[in-house]
Amino acid sequence: MAKAVWVRGGERKDYMDAVWAMYKTSYAKIGLHVSSASGLMEYDSWELFMDDEGKPIAFNLYKSTPFGLKTGLLGSDGSSEAKSIIKSHIKSRYSRSGVYGEVSHAVEKLSEGAPVVCAINVPTVLNKTIVPMDDGVHYQRSLQGLGMVTKKMIGSPRGVPSGSAGMCPVPETPGQPLTPEQAGGRTADQSHLSVELEMAEHAACQLFGDDD
Repeated sequence: MAKAVWVRGGERKDYMDAVWAMYKTSYAKIGLHVSSASGLMEYDSWELFMDDEGKPIAFNLYKSTPFGLKTGLLGSDGSSEAKSIIKSHIKSRYSRSGVYGEVSHAVEKLSEGAPVVCAINVPTVLNKTIVPMDDGVHYQRSLQGLGMVTKKMIGSPRGVPSGSAGMCPVPETPGQPLTPEQAGGRTADQSHLSVELEMAEHAACQLFGDDD
């Protein structure tokens, strides 16, 4: 069984080449949106899964925010063992306090049963305008290069209510981003993710199809 190890700060550079290689292996079929290994350093908390020899075989990268850890890129070395580890990790990671993320596609299915952040609360966390959908859970937001994409926020961002989909009210109007005065330093993306990383995060939700 692979061991999970957290890597932060300058220690990330020791594993950057290995994670970059896994990123390219994982995203080859859906598009390599990140242009260089240095782009991965925008994520300040790395969870690596090590084999018995201490070699990383899977990864999940996170960004620290005032609301906790927002999930970002993830992948593996392509082996059956590593893919299985990542799938199990996706199913369990959102049960941890302060871990949250935006999901869609295959990752949304794998995360079924995780706490749900109602769409009405998402603008507070992202500091972005969203368009809530009729279920009160899903929402659309603009992603440069793709246009409007549909997402759902799950997990337990600190200070934000989460629960089941049946408890979410349906907003009458699209959400609004916070003003700087309202935000008070609480916005999730104080240093904005680059466009290429946002594209890669969206693509990550398509990693695990029926053939994986």
